[in-house]
Amino acid sequence: MKKIFLNIYFWFKATLGALQSQKSVTFENAIDQKQLLTQLKEDSKDISVSQEQIPLDYDGNDIRMSFRAKISKKIHDLYSNIILKKYERRVRQINNIQPGDKVRIKWMKDLAVMLPKDKVDKIVFNLYVKQPIPGMSIKMTFATDVGHTFIGLKLFGKSSNDIIKHVFGYYPSPDRQKLLSGTPFENKAESCFMDDAKHEYHVKISKEITLDQHIEILDLASKFEQTTYDLCNNNCTDFGIESAKLADIVIHKTSGDWVVGEGNNPADLGQALLYGLFYNKATKSKEGIIIDKKKVEKELDGNG
Repeated sequence: MKKIFLNIYFWFKATLGALQSQKSVTFENAIDQKQLLTQLKEDSKDISVSQEQIPLDYDGNDIRMSFRAKISKKIHDLYSNIILKKYERRVRQINNIQPGDKVRIKWMKDLAVMLPKDKVDKIVFNLYVKQPIPGMSIKMTFATDVGHTFIGLKLFGKSSNDIIKHVFGYYPSPDRQKLLSGTPFENKAESCFMDDAKHEYHVKISKEITLDQHIEILDLASKFEQTTYDLCNNNCTDFGIESAKLADIVIHKTSGDWVVGEGNNPADLGQALLYGLFYNKATKSKEGIIIDKKKVEKELDGNG
């Protein structure tokens, strides 16, 4: 690490000197000068450097990298290496999250920011809906199943092996103090996001999005993470609908009332998707949006 900072220090010294003149490099003390001279002597002992052929352009001009350019490249390579290691660490951390575990939105955002842009082929947004009763607008079953809405963000790289998949939904925190909070009996509760990679669903819509939209959706998740879960006006379906809007998907008739409340809910959202009450904001049509009804159709046929 000491050597790294020393190289950075010398690069700034060299840059400053070049801005003044090649013969006017000054040092604050003799130690700085001695260290630079020592490094230059070591470089001169490198046989590979002394025997290196000078690359020339078509006019015969020397096109070797300057000392400053070499140091700049080293700093860039070092920075890239640090970012890459952090990127790989975040991938491992996310891959180690098990279905049903809490997820950290910050890890996903770190990945999105550090993602090598030239390695991304496409990003797909998925909206999943599990209705309390498939194909029906009944809001809750006798087993107090209110259904669930969750999203997926799938990133495809240039290589078939480069796939990053986030599937998560908004929940009342499992660590909440009151067992019935976040339910029809008590709407509000502490909130969190949880991994829904293995969660069942009845209907799904998908659409390709940009990296900017991907980051905007994660920013939205960060905001929801800091708010209180409310079954009537800040629930998993609200998060799903707002995420879909950022993906340029507009959905109609997603809310309704139940015995003890009203608001957006998986039952009505599922019916809206099944009836095709959605469109692509960019095209003003369903173009670019794919819907998957196979699971709910199997349920309705009794083959689920």
